[in-house]
Amino acid sequence: MERVINSTRHASLQNEIILSSLQKSGKVVVMASKENDALTRISDDGPYVVVTDPIDGSRNIDTSSPTCKNFGLRQYIDIVRQGKGRYPKKYSARYICSLVADLHRTLLYGGVAMNPRDHLRVVYETNPLSFIVEQAGGRGPDGKNRILSLQPVKLHQRLPLFMGSLDGRVRKL
Repeated sequence: MERVINSTRHASLQNEIILSSLQKSGKVVVMASKENDALTRISDDGPYVVVTDPIDGSRNIDTSSPTCKNFGLRQYIDIVRQGKGRYPKKYSARYICSLVADLHRTLLYGGVAMNPRDHLRVVYETNPLSFIVEQAGGRGPDGKNRILSLQPVKLHQRLPLFMGSLDGRVRKL
């Protein structure tokens, strides 16, 4: 138990050091850390977002095994939100939290509606919605296969579902 407490203490300390350095830099808007449950807002106008695992392998500290810091550094997504540069279209994430409403919105405005966990029932949900999407000129796979080509093996078989089109457009009904 003491070993876990020490590794947690070390990771927390490293997290604070990284956060302090990023705050002083004036270059980072947000930090996401494995050590924090929520995003940490750092400033209102920095151009970067940082994601980090302050000490990868922290449980091995007491054995003097190697550890490392993992970072992901990205320019802030203003470029995407403005629709400039490499991203001529504005993009945003939308989720209504209703499978039918998400599909309806996708049919009206284009894009892709996703439910990547395999908890949707093939017979009642993925087959009917995939049929509608395909009739509109889109696709409705489970991530690998065309759902309408699959033969359910159980009445309540569950699959993930990705509805829409590769180019972001579906023919409106």
